[in-house]
Amino acid sequence: MGLLHGFFENDLKESEVNYSRPKMRLRPHRLEFCKSKPFLRFITSQVFLFLGLGIWLFRLNGKSGEQNRNLAQKSKELEKLIKQKISFFNYIGHDLRVPVDIVKSIVDLLVKRLFTIRGVMS
Repeated sequence: MGLLHGFFENDLKESEVNYSRPKMRLRPHRLEFCKSKPFLRFITSQVFLFLGLGIWLFRLNGKSGEQNRNLAQKSKELEKLIKQKISFFNYIGHDLRVPVDIVKSIVDLLVKRLFTIRGVMS
């Protein structure tokens, strides 16, 4: 039994060593890959930079679109107010035209009469 136990432990140690050897061999290669590929890291950083820039521009475009919609709505409201103002002044102008014309005719008559009286007296 002890002999079997010894064989089992020996096989276990050998399998652990055999299992860890490929990992040990890959570690230096992994480090070399990271050190020997600065261009790959540069490209990766540029991709992330452009993705971040694209996301930022997309959000900025969304905000400007919302501002454009608000401006369009306010522009429509302003046009409506301008039309109301013009119609209001048209009504006032029409209603005041007749009384102003009457006052103007009276003043014209008085001025004409005054000049004819002075002309006769002089």
